[in-house]
Amino acid sequence: MRYLLDEHINPLLRRELLRAAPDLEAWIIGDPGAQRRGTLDPDILLWCEANHFCLVTNNRKSMPRHLVDHLAIRVDSQLSVFAVSFL
Repeated sequence: MRYLLDEHINPLLRRELLRAAPDLEAWIIGDPGAQRRGTLDPDILLWCEANHFCLVTNNRKSMPRHLVDHLAIRVDSQLSVFAVSFL
């Protein structure tokens, strides 16, 4: 599984994830090849789906609305999202 940590996640999480599981693929928004910082939520969701990444976010303000919209339009979506609240 490939993970994209959005701007709302502390980058230390990636370091700890990779320390525990070195073969894990974990990117952060702004990494080369990933979406740029400031990318709009709907574009992040499309990118994650197209690139087979699971989005990790704690953006509970706007992401839920965009996720509902995304799934309503793309009913066959295979997008994965983890919403966390501890970071």
